[in-house]
Amino acid sequence: LERALPVILVQGEHGHHAQALQTEQQVLGVLHAPLTQKELQDLLAEAEAVIDLKEKSRSRVDRRQEKVDIIGTSRAIQMVRDLIAQVADSDATVLVLGESGTGK
Repeated sequence: LERALPVILVQGEHGHHAQALQTEQQVLGVLHAPLTQKELQDLLAEAEAVIDLKEKSRSRVDRRQEKVDIIGTSRAIQMVRDLIAQVADSDATVLVLGESGTGK
């Protein structure tokens, strides 16, 4: 299963499979059989909202990273890009340190 997708578990009498999955996935909720239509609709609406929020957040990060003109593909540079994305929408003051001549 893709980790980014919220998971809704439907659990019958035996819940051991649900417990194993909960440790590896983002479990949005657990429904117990027999299901009611309202329970399922409410949880599906919540799952849709979670997916929409993640997509909006991801697109904001993507847009911010497009504006950052940093050359490099190393793990350290990727960490810098991630840090920039975290503070890009804030009014925080950022101090960039590094050796002279490194293009800060």
